[in-house]
Amino acid sequence: MKNPILISLFLTLVAINTQAATRYAAQPTGSKMRVDGTSNIHDWVVESALIGGWIEVDEKFPVDPAVTVVPGKFEVKALVSISVRSLKSGKTAMDVVMHEAMKFEKQPRIQYSIKTIAIKAAPAKAGDPVNVEAMGDLNVSGVSKPVTINMTMQRTDKNELIFTGQTAVKMTDFGITPPQPKLALGLIKTGDEVKLKFEWRTQRAEK
Repeated sequence: MKNPILISLFLTLVAINTQAATRYAAQPTGSKMRVDGTSNIHDWVVESALIGGWIEVDEKFPVDPAVTVVPGKFEVKALVSISVRSLKSGKTAMDVVMHEAMKFEKQPRIQYSIKTIAIKAAPAKAGDPVNVEAMGDLNVSGVSKPVTINMTMQRTDKNELIFTGQTAVKMTDFGITPPQPKLALGLIKTGDEVKLKFEWRTQRAEK
């Protein structure tokens, strides 16, 4: 027979942990993602205004802009998600080549799963942007790699967390052959490294 006291204690601990987690959901507008790349002909840019996902933090995480930030490492659960098809250059032919290179039909989304956020130093005063380091796994085209991104976190009095940052990755690390337009007969060579720049706006979700 199972011990009813242990069962009750377990359920209580689960309830406490559930209550402690606060979720911030991606806002439908205001976010943006930009990818800067190069080629032997000219530099290129693709952008998306749709970044979905969520982040869950516990009661120790400094979400209140009036609270003084204490440096430290915080365990979080977060998923940042971008539709491959939402990335646009303004040139249909280029978009087709890019989406195919990223295997969008089988892998329609780019996802970044954040596991830890580290605050290296407190800002000059409460309410200033906080410099943080996010550690997690970036999944592109079905290939997942650990990626650390330095970013700023802005806390607002509207229960928002706004993350802004950038990083550089190589397409070949994610199994992507740098795309080349077929009509160019191989004369256009795309650089392997791309720079990712983003602003991700989240807001505290209603319970």
